[in-house]
Amino acid sequence: AGSENKMIGRFASEMSGVAACIAESEAFVADCSGRPCSAWTDESDVWDIEDRDVWDPDDEEEDDDEDWSSGFTPRCGGWAFSQANRYRVEPERAPLSSEEKQEAWERLCATTITHDGVVIAGNGASDVLPAAGVWHVIPCDEANAADLERVLFGCERSTVTVGGYSLSAVLTDGLAPMTAARVGAAFGADEIWELHHDTMSTISTDPAVVIAEALRVQ
Repeated sequence: AGSENKMIGRFASEMSGVAACIAESEAFVADCSGRPCSAWTDESDVWDIEDRDVWDPDDEEEDDDEDWSSGFTPRCGGWAFSQANRYRVEPERAPLSSEEKQEAWERLCATTITHDGVVIAGNGASDVLPAAGVWHVIPCDEANAADLERVLFGCERSTVTVGGYSLSAVLTDGLAPMTAARVGAAFGADEIWELHHDTMSTISTDPAVVIAEALRVQ
């Protein structure tokens, strides 16, 4: 157990040297800016994400979140991968308003996740996942998928579709929830998905908060 240092070589620039080190590592992937992001699970990552900000369709009690929502742009609102201000320290995010919670829930209910041509989450999904356990779906392009596959040795390609719009992703059971959220944020994803036997959840990546929960098989 432990770590060791390995000389990779000399490089003309810091970025090229960092890229070479990432390529040789067994724990790091490159983020949107080419900086290393650890895909190893730390001790603090092994527990489920406890923070939840979800809308309960059976809850008749209305939240008075008008003041909280003022000036707040929900991270769950778009598919574009945000790269700007990724490293800026920001104040803790305000809770979602009732409308934002409902929007996130409705988006999740309209989401389908496909693996090897089989729908594994959403409308008409298969009753079983590829294997028992908890799976995470992280949107990323082909290069990032190959990088993550190199580190985890357990990634499989999948597709996420919402309202006719599809994006490529990887499906893995090799990451703890907090680690999956961290890797998703490093790749520029605003949200990832967590799949259990019965449920599917949307996890906002920055900060890591569950913002919607629904039945996996609909």
